[in-house]
Amino acid sequence: MFFELAQFLKFFIISPITWMIAALVSGLLLHDRKLRKLFLSLAVLLFMFFTNPWIYAEINYRSFGTRPQSTMSKDKTYEVAIVMGGFSNFNIQTGTLNFIGDRAPRLWDAVKLYKDGRVKRLLITGDPSIQIREDNADTSDRFLDYMKTMGVPDSAIILEKKALNTQQNARYTHEILNRQHIPLSECVIITNANHMGRALRCFSKFGKEPAYYAVSCPLRPTGFSHRSLYPRWSTAVEWESMLNESVGSLAYALAGYL
Repeated sequence: MFFELAQFLKFFIISPITWMIAALVSGLLLHDRKLRKLFLSLAVLLFMFFTNPWIYAEINYRSFGTRPQSTMSKDKTYEVAIVMGGFSNFNIQTGTLNFIGDRAPRLWDAVKLYKDGRVKRLLITGDPSIQIREDNADTSDRFLDYMKTMGVPDSAIILEKKALNTQQNARYTHEILNRQHIPLSECVIITNANHMGRALRCFSKFGKEPAYYAVSCPLRPTGFSHRSLYPRWSTAVEWESMLNESVGSLAYALAGYL
C-alpha cells in the first residue's frame, strides 16, 4: 500500500509538469477574469522556473552534491557491495538488459570496485531485472549471464528479489546479511548521490551505518550567461526526480522508516 501511494504521489502530485498543466488549464477554463490572469501568469512562472537548467543544477548541488562521494577506506576490502536496484530492467522480447539513465553507474561502478579488489561480492537488491514478474517469469539467470560477460562470476553475486522500495531494500538485505553472518560495517552501499541519505538512514535502522559509494554526483554550475536562462523541458522531468527524493525522505520519516 505504501509503495502504491508513493507511486501515485510521484506521478500525479510531485510533478512540476502536472503543476504547469493544472495552472494552464485553470487559466483557460475559469470564467473570472482576474483568476484566469492569475493562473496563466502562474503557469508561465512555473514554466520559467522549472525548465531552467541553471536553477535546477544549483539547487540539486546544494541539496545532494556537498556530501563526499565515498567513505570507503582505501586500505580495506569490503565483504559486500550493496547495489541499490532501479538501474535496469530486462526486455523479454529482445532478451536484452536495458539500463536506466543516471542509475546505471550503480552497477558499473560496483563491477569496477569488484575487479579492483575493493569488494568481494555484489549484493543486488530490488532491481527489476532480477525480480519475479507478474507472469512468474524469472529473468535473474539472464542477469547473471550478463554479469559473467562483465567478468563477475555467479559465486560473487547475491540476489535479493523482493524489495520494491528503499525501506524494503534495507530490511531484506539485512535478513540476507544476517543469515550469512556479515555485519553492515563490512559492507558498502552503492546508489545515486541524491538517494544516498535516505538509503543510509534506512540501513542504519538495522545496525551501524555502512560505508557508501555515491554515483551520478551533482556538479555545481559554473558561470552564468544569457544561455543559462534558456528553458529545457527535460529539466522539469529532472525536478520530479529530485522532489520525489525529498518528499520520499519526509514520508519515510513520518512512517518511522528513518
